[in-house]
Amino acid sequence: TADEEFKTNDVKVYPNPSNGEFFVEAENGTVQVFTLTGQLISTTELNGKTPIHVEGAGMYVIKLTVDGRVYSSRLINQ
Repeated sequence: TADEEFKTNDVKVYPNPSNGEFFVEAENGTVQVFTLTGQLISTTELNGKTPIHVEGAGMYVIKLTVDGRVYSSRLINQ
């Protein structure tokens, strides 16, 4: 099961699961969204609270790069 939200000191991702719109809170970074097979869906520059849109139900992997640190998490789109 997925956590309701993914949080570290630098990054917050919510809600999870979602109905297509997630929010990433981070300063000066990027978020990449991938399918479980590794296909890159989108790359978005982060600046504060940034909306991320995902189409199609299923599980996705996000890779966040913030201040030289890399985080990854799974998103569930219902």
